Amino acid sequence: MKIKPNLIPRLNYDYNFQDFTLATSQINRPVGTRTVRLAFGRNAVFYHSGRTALYSILKCLDLPKGSRVGVPLYCCRVVFDAIRAAGCRPIFIDSELDTYTLSIHDLSEKENELDALVPVHMFGHPCDMDAIMDIMGEKPVIEDCAHSPFSRYKGKLTGTLGTASFFTSGYGKYLYSGGGGFAICSNRDLERRLIIHNKQELKPAEDCIKHTLYNYALSKLYHRPWFGLFTLPVGKLFEDGLDPIGKSQVVMKKMKQSDMAVLMKNLKLFRSRMQEQVKNAKIMRNALEDLPLRFQEVKDWAFTNHYLFPIRFRSRKERDQAAQGLHAKGIDTMRFYSDTPSIAWKEFGYRRDCRKSEHMAKTILIVPHYYSLSDNDVKKVIKAIRTITS
Repeated sequence: MKIKPNLIPRLNYDYNFQDFTLATSQINRPVGTRTVRLAFGRNAVFYHSGRTALYSILKCLDLPKGSRVGVPLYCCRVVFDAIRAAGCRPIFIDSELDTYTLSIHDLSEKENELDALVPVHMFGHPCDMDAIMDIMGEKPVIEDCAHSPFSRYKGKLTGTLGTASFFTSGYGKYLYSGGGGFAICSNRDLERRLIIHNKQELKPAEDCIKHTLYNYALSKLYHRPWFGLFTLPVGKLFEDGLDPIGKSQVVMKKMKQSDMAVLMKNLKLFRSRMQEQVKNAKIMRNALEDLPLRFQEVKDWAFTNHYLFPIRFRSRKERDQAAQGLHAKGIDTMRFYSDTPSIAWKEFGYRRDCRKSEHMAKTILIVPHYYSLSDNDVKKVIKAIRTITS
């Protein structure tokens, strides 16, 4: 692979020297079991990761072993792992080709098969929560808000609409703090159960130091010039590359105090960063709307934080050709959840009945648009997409 020092990375690993120094100053401080009241208006219980938060929620709901938990096929496999680790079984629901969120029609068809549901606010766009809550009735609904902090459904923040919800500040996420996640609940009884369930010991200080050094080094490697010079070329030598998002182990641990300190700092900066990212998304949509491409439709009742910028092509061949063409022009991309249907079929009993999701997995490509890109970077991405599409 030809090295490209000016290659624009696919994801934004934003962990700077200030984050590093803040994190290291907090290493010896214990987290305890306390909750913190966040901007969502609810207390948050903090965990090692978002998947651990989901696992804890499912365990604390006291669902019988083997309970059937609905989840979109088109999402990260770690959600399936957390469901299975909690003693439950994932039941796969299709998604819509306009918003890429949970299909209400397919959910209504499968509702009698479900004991609980995990709707995913995909790429930051909220699911149709009124329809979901109406279909599910008294059954638990756990919002996956890994993509959607501060997105809104009919004016209400995602994460405040179901029985419980979980967020993550792990690798490449909008709230990236080096790791961790948290859960919020609609009632105090479930919150108390989560606090009790989360009584786990932290790793020794030397492990936290290694963790913080790793986060800082990873961020450097995911920025120019090192991403195109070293990270991507070396990653291509391995089957999974150097992208850690696909790791699936569920570890029941607390969030590190060092990560929490960075998360709290990033929460204060989030709205201004989100405004930049939303602006970039709008600029790109307006500049590319005349091309034969499909973009995520934003419903009138939704405000999306535009966590990622997905483009859907007509076929896998077109998507893969576009990825190659953009790479040649200095733009890194990501075939998002491309392997999820085959993983779900081989490992989780998927019945091959989510055809729209399978099409999405074959045809969606993520291109960079994140808030730290310069105006010239955004123009470069737009020009490259127009060139390869014409």
